[in-house]
Amino acid sequence: MNILNKFTIKSLKLNKKRTTVTIIGIILSTALICAVAGVFSSFQATLIEHAKQSDGNYHATFFNVKKEDQKYIMQNRNVESYFITQDVGYAKLEGSINKYKPYLHLMEFDKTALNSYGLKLLEGRMPENNNEIIISDYIETNGGVNYEIGDKITLDISKRIADGYELNQNNPYNNPEDAEFDDDYVEEHLEKMFTKEYTVVGKIERPNMEIEDYSAPGFTIITLLDQVRENANISVIYENINNTYKVTEEISQQTAYLDGASGEYINTHINSELMRWSGVTKSEETLQVLYSLVAIVIGIIIVSSVFVIRNSFAISITEKMKQYGMLASIGATRKQIKKNVLFEGLILGLIGIPIGIICGVLATFVLIKITTLLIGEGLFASDITFVFRVPLVAILLSVVLGFVTIYLSCIFSARKASKVSPIEAIRSNEDIKIKSKKVKSPKIIKKAFRNWWRHCI
Repeated sequence: MNILNKFTIKSLKLNKKRTTVTIIGIILSTALICAVAGVFSSFQATLIEHAKQSDGNYHATFFNVKKEDQKYIMQNRNVESYFITQDVGYAKLEGSINKYKPYLHLMEFDKTALNSYGLKLLEGRMPENNNEIIISDYIETNGGVNYEIGDKITLDISKRIADGYELNQNNPYNNPEDAEFDDDYVEEHLEKMFTKEYTVVGKIERPNMEIEDYSAPGFTIITLLDQVRENANISVIYENINNTYKVTEEISQQTAYLDGASGEYINTHINSELMRWSGVTKSEETLQVLYSLVAIVIGIIIVSSVFVIRNSFAISITEKMKQYGMLASIGATRKQIKKNVLFEGLILGLIGIPIGIICGVLATFVLIKITTLLIGEGLFASDITFVFRVPLVAILLSVVLGFVTIYLSCIFSARKASKVSPIEAIRSNEDIKIKSKKVKSPKIIKKAFRNWWRHCI
């Protein structure tokens, strides 16, 4: 360590009060930057978690994929994991009071799908075999039919057929009462496939819109998938979420090419809510407002901090101006003196920034807990709590911006100290400069002294 750096460290130790005040300013600046980045990251993580719980933890879904084409999705190198759901068929819901929802719609989910498709269990448990089902509480609240856990239900599982075509949940019920008002009305009927008895083992909230749209004609009931049928729905999580749109389109085109019979693209769905809050959308404006707001707040913090910390450095440099002049007189160059002032900022930053990071993380944690207590479930209408998350990127950003703030705070003082000549520094006549034009006094004082001076002459 050279003599200039030793001089700086000794000066910091001798001026403990000023050093402490400067470090506190650095701590507050860094803590505020870290807290803003941490709160934004936590809020984004909360929205992502809410999207997973309400809409499902997957990136994309491919519907009605033929058995021979399913391997091109499951074995794709971009796919990290997947789960399978299947539409089995419909059964008449006796006693339904909703005339546009007269059916039960049976679906099969594999074990991963039961835990990853946004199903919220209200009571009971998930099905453990193909003879058990979970039902939606919507059957009672909207359909007027009540089933209890433990009830055994015998269902005639059938296909919905209209004009020779099979219908699904995307096709609303063709109610006979609408026949006289609808010129395009086509009567539908059920074609029985098999009869089976199921045991109700659990109740869930109304499934999300991807499982059961509001216009769907069947109330959803779900059993455990035992074997993959001819056509299955495959939901995937990609290795890189940022490639979701690109890879989904590539897979869709590939399977369409393999399907020589029709050559049509298979129907796909992107988990748009999860993509939106993960910052992966075709529209870049989704999170732009939040990013801009964070940037503005951090910018204000940096500018304010620069003015506060800069004053401390200015006072420090003014007090040491004579010492810098003496050092310059014995051979210290301007570059060395400038580096010495920046070294002082580095030492203070190495002390203040880590403490500021810790304070910022703690402040974020406390704020998230308080927000959870005050707002609670009201924001999302669910039992999700706010997620505390301060990623490494936020911490690194705080460190970088903290040092940028210190650099901007001390660079002016560093230039000032390096430009002062030894004689001026020793005399200290550069610290206070007053031009005659800037010395102002009331006119009455000027007139009185002018008259007094004339009388003296």
